[in-house]
Amino acid sequence: MSHLTPQPPQVPRYRGFNRVGGPYGISIGPFGRRVSAAPAAGPLLALVLGSLAVVAAVLARLGVLLGGADPVEAGAVQLLVLIGLLAIESAAVLITLELVARGRIDRAGSYRRL
Repeated sequence: MSHLTPQPPQVPRYRGFNRVGGPYGISIGPFGRRVSAAPAAGPLLALVLGSLAVVAAVLARLGVLLGGADPVEAGAVQLLVLIGLLAIESAAVLITLELVARGRIDRAGSYRRL
């Protein structure tokens, strides 16, 4: 990677797990666990936006232009791809956050049956 490539922000590895699994994780109950895990989702969504800027912005437009479409159609396809990727990656962050808050995923990364 060159020095011009945007770099994603560094996220502390177990921020959500430390908040939920800390000494107060049991005493605040199920809703408190969800509230204490929610701040960890912000940096994850920042990583999603960084990946959108690098990958989808270039490849969607280039592929359509090479296929013979005019620039307006290429821009429309690029916008559709950006919105689709943002929706899918945001849903993945929310599902992961919910699984962490419910205790289905723990610090070791093991997965418990729902």
